[in-house]
Amino acid sequence: MAPVVTVYMIFQMEQRLLFLALWPLLQIAGRTVVVFGAIFREYSISEVAKGFTLMLFPLALFALVTLMRFWRAQSADSSRLSGALPFQSRGLVLRHTLPYGLSEILDKVEFKIAVPLTAYIVGIEAAGLLSVAINILVGLYLVPSAVFQRYCLPYLHAWSVNAPDRKRVFLLKSVLLLAGAGSLAGAMLWWKAFFVVNTLFGPEYVASVPLLKILAWAIPVWLVSTALVHMFLSVAETVRLVALQLFGASAMIFILMGLAGEMGAAASAHALLWGRLLLVALSSLIVIKMLWRV
Repeated sequence: MAPVVTVYMIFQMEQRLLFLALWPLLQIAGRTVVVFGAIFREYSISEVAKGFTLMLFPLALFALVTLMRFWRAQSADSSRLSGALPFQSRGLVLRHTLPYGLSEILDKVEFKIAVPLTAYIVGIEAAGLLSVAINILVGLYLVPSAVFQRYCLPYLHAWSVNAPDRKRVFLLKSVLLLAGAGSLAGAMLWWKAFFVVNTLFGPEYVASVPLLKILAWAIPVWLVSTALVHMFLSVAETVRLVALQLFGASAMIFILMGLAGEMGAAASAHALLWGRLLLVALSSLIVIKMLWRV
């Protein structure tokens, strides 16, 4: 997936608007075909996994070809300036892009490690119930994340240089809006947790309702963190963000290990909630210091 995401950025830099529009559309179309196949042809889990792999293969191949073309073009341009510049610029690119790559990998890393960690510490059944609750929450987090990534980042970069006051106002409005919307969504999910789980997954998974009710309180926290993490834009700021993400994930692991013996599966939900709360608290302090220079 890394080449597929990188090519989207290349299309942005080269202002190839047609490819920029078609690239995510092709990915969605491929996933849709696999989903419809799973629904109407009753594919097994292994067949669905193979379908997603086959869908990604041509996209990844095209992405690699595009990356090679871009790399050769950049190397050729650099060679005309200085014979040693291509190697220097490649190392410079690596140093400047590595924090962004690590940040992308660590984004919502708690969700990525919570289920296997729960399976190892608590048990397979508890991990399955946690997975149901997490899948519901991930759907809620996708919308604000996509809005910030696709539409807000260019403005935030411009405001960082030219209009820091507008960036500060945007952050305050975003935090208030996301906190309010997240609180409303969390309250509704807590109230209708049984209905949501029973409708989406069936009565076999209603035992995950208590976990979902705990994680419902985390929705405003996670949405506010979405606004905060997008304030880290420069390389130095992204290095700080990576450190914060590692701290949040480590805190979640330690909380889970400490509570698992007494609380069982609920320990994972509490660990996700309190780990993200710590991340939001620390990132808030750092963002206030960055934007208000206090």
